[in-house]
Amino acid sequence: QQQHSVNPTSIPDIAFFLLPTTALPPNHGVLLYYQASSTYTNESTGFELLGALTQAKPSGLFRTSWPTHEFFTTKVAPNNIFSITLGVSIEPLENIQNLSGSTGSASITGGIEERVNFAQKIALNLYNYMQSFDNGGAAQGQMTVPVKVFQRWLERFEKKCRLDPNFFMKDNGDGS
Repeated sequence: QQQHSVNPTSIPDIAFFLLPTTALPPNHGVLLYYQASSTYTNESTGFELLGALTQAKPSGLFRTSWPTHEFFTTKVAPNNIFSITLGVSIEPLENIQNLSGSTGSASITGGIEERVNFAQKIALNLYNYMQSFDNGGAAQGQMTVPVKVFQRWLERFEKKCRLDPNFFMKDNGDGS
């Protein structure tokens, strides 16, 4: 029997669904949690919320945040192997609704905060790249760059993404 290992940072989303024959108790839903563990440091994250399902929403695609999660990005070592444990909890709907006001809200609402952060990192990368071409000819607070700069940035960005899909999420001090 062969075992295959996959780096969790390459898993941005998890699909989870209830089978059509699944009958939840009335006024209940399902919470999906994960716990990450490192064999190298013997540390774990504790269980963190991924999202929720109900009879009204029996399936979902949940953002893991593993590609940018501090636990994975700070525990990089040649011999480090991560394991992910999934947990499922059947809870009253009122408990699930209460979580939308907690730190788990991004998971339940579709990872909005993470997506905003993602977009900001891309925009910062573009801004820093374009700023390097500013010839200083514009008024203060404005940038003047050659027309082809955006096309070059896009080509460079796509090339870097093929090499490392999370390159722009790494904080190297300048956002590039």
